[in-house]
Amino acid sequence: MKIALLDDNIDYHHILNNMINDVLKSEDLTYTIDCFSDTESFMNKYDQYDVVFLDVELGAENGINIAKKITQSDIIFVSSHKNYVFHAFHVAPFSYILKQDETQARSEIKRYIAYYKHMHQTITIQNQDILLSHISYFSQYEHDRITHLHSKEIIEKGKTLKEISALLPQYFIQINRSEIINMYHVENVKKDIVLMDDGTQLYASRRREKFLMKAFIEMLENKL
Repeated sequence: MKIALLDDNIDYHHILNNMINDVLKSEDLTYTIDCFSDTESFMNKYDQYDVVFLDVELGAENGINIAKKITQSDIIFVSSHKNYVFHAFHVAPFSYILKQDETQARSEIKRYIAYYKHMHQTITIQNQDILLSHISYFSQYEHDRITHLHSKEIIEKGKTLKEISALLPQYFIQINRSEIINMYHVENVKKDIVLMDDGTQLYASRRREKFLMKAFIEMLENKL
């Protein structure tokens, strides 16, 4: 994972750098952190990063305007002021960190790491490495297991949901005897009805409704 920090406050480079290192030391991830104090040097390399921690106020420059030029990286704004929050969200950042709130900053860094791992984690199906983020749900039909992606389905003869469930992270939830869904692809949940983001409508068993709703609420809170 490639991380960039763009902030004209050198002291905050050290603070944020230390927090990121502290969070990542327990993660099985290879990463680099590059720190920039001026926009010009950053813009020469800006398209190389997975995530950019971007100060909203960069001297005479505006971090929000800089963010509009960054199309290949996730953005996490950092600022000492709350009053920029609504302006910042016009460019759809991943998050907004207040410099004076270390607890919130650590929480948002952890949330981004979880998101990054979700987006890059793979599973092997029929000798193919498939990104888990591309899988909407798994289903069982008689003796076959079906992997549902947005663009296609992969049918595996003689395979079961039980075999695959042990390999999946916790954001994959079994909603009935024959379906396991990726919560990142859930658009809405209403009682036993699950609407996926590709328009597919699935149904949860009665005994799994409460667990599903709890997972959906937690997912919404983590996305905010």
